[in-house]
Amino acid sequence: MAIAIKEKLANARANSDAAMSEPRAIATEAISQMESNPTLFARILSALQAGGVSAFEQFLNHPAASFVIGALEDWEKTMKNQ
Repeated sequence: MAIAIKEKLANARANSDAAMSEPRAIATEAISQMESNPTLFARILSALQAGGVSAFEQFLNHPAASFVIGALEDWEKTMKNQ
């Protein structure tokens, strides 16, 4: 699953222009891409829970990783409260 996120981050960086190359913008684009694939999104959340946040972030090794993980955690909490 981390590989899938790495791919989404790479795609997001490639799709963003120079003004949007900051980590938060890249993370936003990556999350948008993941949300468009609910099966992948669910598998990513499951992997995040199983492996732990710190290990997942280290494996991603990307400046936008913390933003992506934060968004995923927030999304998961929102879904649990519905």
